Amino acid sequence: MTSVVASADRPAANAAPERTKIVQAKIAIEGVTKEFATEAGDTFLALTEVNCAVADREFVSLVGPSGCGKTTLLEIVAGLQAPTRGRVLMDGEEIEGPGPDHVVIFQQYALFPWRTVAANVEFPMEVAGVGRGERRERALEYLKMVGLDGFADHHIWQLSGGMQQRTALARGIACAPKVMLMDEPFSGADAITRELLQDLLAKLRRATRQTIIFVTHSVDEAIRLSDRILVMGTRPGRIVSTFDVTDDLRAHGDRVSELRDAIWSVLRDEIVPMAEDEGRT
Repeated sequence: MTSVVASADRPAANAAPERTKIVQAKIAIEGVTKEFATEAGDTFLALTEVNCAVADREFVSLVGPSGCGKTTLLEIVAGLQAPTRGRVLMDGEEIEGPGPDHVVIFQQYALFPWRTVAANVEFPMEVAGVGRGERRERALEYLKMVGLDGFADHHIWQLSGGMQQRTALARGIACAPKVMLMDEPFSGADAITRELLQDLLAKLRRATRQTIIFVTHSVDEAIRLSDRILVMGTRPGRIVSTFDVTDDLRAHGDRVSELRDAIWSVLRDEIVPMAEDEGRT
């Protein structure tokens, strides 16, 4: 049995290094390494020996500099890429490809413009063989959850960007996946829409209690949404620190500020040397 060990890799305002909690893992990432061949015939090491576990119903964010392999790692968990070495398990079974029990919501909404909003939400249920009447009923329920119950028969091109992202969220939960994988889903939204989408995701998560792995460049977004934040380093990509986040912490502005500073301290340790190396090339 793979277990999750929740702790902090370095002292931080929210960290309690002496306290360890072990629970069964929903997702276990074991020794994942990813190499790519370059045009010059060399090998580029994108990820090295990534080991972590995500508990059932846990919300974990991956934060790190651009190019550190966050999306690559997420796609390996999704089964869209194979690791060069290592493996990813869900409920103890190795993930060998995409599946309806671990869905991905990308930066691009990947909606079908020729379908109505409801028909987009129905699509994964249609693929799964759910009957027409049940599909429609469930789609309307999910659209109501994301505040789009009045737009079921609109087409995608008639919606704003924020409404399209809400449609993508409704379609994601329509699959009733065990794990939802989200790759910077709100990065293209304006500041106001982004906050509203964060509120919506938090609400959906409370309602569905799904396990979520969330990639973001925003430290504040990660603090707002997560149970745990994994900070990734670069060259090669790896997990360098872990920070726990609780509702109690979020309720105290001073503790949030201390946590933000601690995470940024780790990120600076990764970003500054990388920038200095680039300046010498």
